[in-house]
Amino acid sequence: MASIGHQLIRDFLGGMVTEASDFRTPENAMRLIQNMDTDIVGALKVRKGTTAIGNQIQDGKNCLGLYNFRDAGSGSNNQQIAVFNNAGDTNAIAYYNNAGIWTAITGGSSFTASAKLRFATFSDYVFIVDSAFGEPKSWNGDTSTPLGTTLLSSAPAGQFVTVFKSRVYIAGTSTNPDRVYFSSIISSTGTITWTSTDYLDVNQSDGLEGGNITGIENNGTLLLIFKDRAMYRWNGDSTDANFLIDVGCSSQESIATRNGITYFFNPFGIYKTTGGFPTLISKPVQRWINAIAGSYYGNVSGGCDGDHYYCSIGDVTIDGETFNNVVLTYEISSETWTVRSYAEQARVFANYIESDSTANIMLGNDDGDVQRLNYGATDDGVVIPYRVRTKRLDFLGGSFSYEKSFSEVLTLGSGLAGAKTVVYTDDEARPKTFIETLRTLWSYAKGLNYRGRWFVFELSGQSKD
Repeated sequence: MASIGHQLIRDFLGGMVTEASDFRTPENAMRLIQNMDTDIVGALKVRKGTTAIGNQIQDGKNCLGLYNFRDAGSGSNNQQIAVFNNAGDTNAIAYYNNAGIWTAITGGSSFTASAKLRFATFSDYVFIVDSAFGEPKSWNGDTSTPLGTTLLSSAPAGQFVTVFKSRVYIAGTSTNPDRVYFSSIISSTGTITWTSTDYLDVNQSDGLEGGNITGIENNGTLLLIFKDRAMYRWNGDSTDANFLIDVGCSSQESIATRNGITYFFNPFGIYKTTGGFPTLISKPVQRWINAIAGSYYGNVSGGCDGDHYYCSIGDVTIDGETFNNVVLTYEISSETWTVRSYAEQARVFANYIESDSTANIMLGNDDGDVQRLNYGATDDGVVIPYRVRTKRLDFLGGSFSYEKSFSEVLTLGSGLAGAKTVVYTDDEARPKTFIETLRTLWSYAKGLNYRGRWFVFELSGQSKD
């Protein structure tokens, strides 16, 4: 039996890696990092929670759309907008945040029930389209003014909307699912017009190879056009004759752009692109992607803040354990992953500006709420469970050939009172055994007698304050 001496596990810079053997997994990478962030280089910290923005809108209802409209003029009509079905599920209603009370926008109940709502801002109006091909609407943010069709006369009833090079683009109508319509360039008086001849057809002949349009995104210098199994680009004058790559996007809500980098999801994984050939970034956590139910692909949602891409994937079962309301979290600066599980499911993300001009991110959940992300110590009153688990450690530089033993464990952590440490070994008689509870800054367990060819350590607890 080999002596392992003094071993340290104190660097977590590698984030979470599930798709590598124990021998190829870096020493500073963990098998599971749940509800802990790697923002402090090399350390782990329990993530912040969520806090409700205003009152609950519709109990038990999925958020169908979320947006922060910014009035570029006086700023007096800045509005947070959220869309939920009404209580009877007969219509989808658009609400605005009226000093903490979500209030239906006048004329805002004309959307199709359960249809997803998408938004874009242009010429001091917010444009709204729905996934059920309803008539597009516009609003200037003035609470005394109802939703209408200003600047949308003759506009197509499409599913997707964005702004690119001083034009509004609407894509994917019921009769032309591969067509992207565009408005005129904005005039000196702030108006635009629509004609039935201003459009581009995006390879209607790709059929099963590409599918129909599933999303569009302004990437800065390019308009990205996604299908289920293909990605195209439009530069304002021409589009690709053939798709750039036979990897597309299954959910418009998963697409988010930060600093010229666009992130998106499809059943193969999570990708990023600056407009060129996209790069798969989810390989370290691929089993989480593989565990997503096919029926949920169209509901995957994503959002970006200053240093993260968040991707909500619903409920998944990993190695026999079920995780609810999962959000895979990619730290952009370190290119590492962690996983979050929330008290409620995030259905759509949106960026917004606080009253003090700080940028933030909000989410609409599956229980009628809009919540501020990364704020507070609980998920709107529900404590946050956290865990970190190592890979199988052999303590001899890569050998499972020898049986090892240890007798002492010292656990350190600030503000983690009540955290428990357990160990798994290759001894089938006791695969998981409790060691010690972290009472203050540290805990010290001695007189132990753990033997095995490998060991896995796990620290777990719940947020308190």
